[in-house]
Amino acid sequence: MKENKTVPAEDIHHIISFMSRDDPQQRLFLAYDYDNLMSLCKQCHQAVHNKKGE
Repeated sequence: MKENKTVPAEDIHHIISFMSRDDPQQRLFLAYDYDNLMSLCKQCHQAVHNKKGE
């Protein structure tokens, strides 16, 4: 919706990567916390991850 387009969501994106935490409990919390998830199409999901590498 941010891009003003409507397409099927194919991927689930973790807003805060659960892999960024060393504590196993924090990882589990972030991995399954609905407030930390975002549905994206494959193209947008790839774009989000490409921006992180800049």
